[in-house]
Amino acid sequence: MKALDFKRIFPTANDTSLTGLIRNQPEDFAVDEINSVPLSGDGEHLWLYVRKIGENTDWVARLLARLTGVSRRQVGYAGLKDRHAVTQQWFSIQLPDRAAVEQLSDKLPPTVAVVKQHWHRKKLQKGNLKSNRFRLCVRAINGLDSEQRKIVMDGLLAKIAAQGVPNYFGPQRFGHNMGNVAAVKSWFSGETRAPKAHLRSLYLSSGRSWIFNHVLAERVRLNVWCEAVAGDVFQLQGSHSWFQSKADDALHERLQLGDIHPTGAMWGRGESPASNEVLDMEQRIAQQHAEIRDGLEQKGLKQERRGLRVMVKDLNHQWLDDETLQISFELPSGAFATSVLREILDYRDNSQKANEVE
Repeated sequence: MKALDFKRIFPTANDTSLTGLIRNQPEDFAVDEINSVPLSGDGEHLWLYVRKIGENTDWVARLLARLTGVSRRQVGYAGLKDRHAVTQQWFSIQLPDRAAVEQLSDKLPPTVAVVKQHWHRKKLQKGNLKSNRFRLCVRAINGLDSEQRKIVMDGLLAKIAAQGVPNYFGPQRFGHNMGNVAAVKSWFSGETRAPKAHLRSLYLSSGRSWIFNHVLAERVRLNVWCEAVAGDVFQLQGSHSWFQSKADDALHERLQLGDIHPTGAMWGRGESPASNEVLDMEQRIAQQHAEIRDGLEQKGLKQERRGLRVMVKDLNHQWLDDETLQISFELPSGAFATSVLREILDYRDNSQKANEVE
């Protein structure tokens, strides 16, 4: 089966003639997880802020469980982070016996280190994080002469800082060569057996993300991904709350300021809160992927919404030389750094195998 082309299927909002290379080495892609939970300082859950280089999040969770003598279920983390990167993220370990933590740092491999630790009363749950801070180095940037290249890049980054970017789920969400899409269809059609528990959640997420990305792609093509369309449902910036409203001058101003964002369907059972043009568009697109749509409903997922736009906080950049750009920014939980990068250049990921970042 021919691999799906993410770049062709899901267009960008900005045109760029520049190309570049990311993840040439782990240090080129650094991620710091920002916690949303005030830690109590007591309790039986040890929260560790762990720095890892080139290691998979779940592998580290299993390693921590083994070294402290607890079951894997007693170790929590908020989200998966890239393997081919330098990442700092929180883990929690339920340790009624505090003696189990003695000399833990000495037992860790050189690629894993504890930066800080705190005790807390609750386990760290998936999705329970505020944001991720990214520090990326893009190398071998090509296209245009060096002076024009910097002018174009500086202009795109200024536009992104003011307007945000389309909130696509990145290619990592769909697996290597986007193979999760075929796996989901095969499962939903009954061609293959139900996946194991750890893959079931991944496949359901991939299916919902696939329909959402197609909805967003249609609005990018129509250039209304960050504008109001009749029947839109809006999300408040920095919140999962949403509301329905008719377009007026005040609403348009809030959209321009990044205070609110249009949303797209995260497919599931139930009646959609969208109406008019938006509802017709989302139903038409879901019909084009009826096998996935019906499977999501049959598995019991419920209708939800996700912002079509994500604002990029504290966006900064520096040219290290004519072909190397260092860029840093913060994104809320659930947003992908690659969705920012693809709006400024056509990048090639040198790792080829990137795990999901959320």
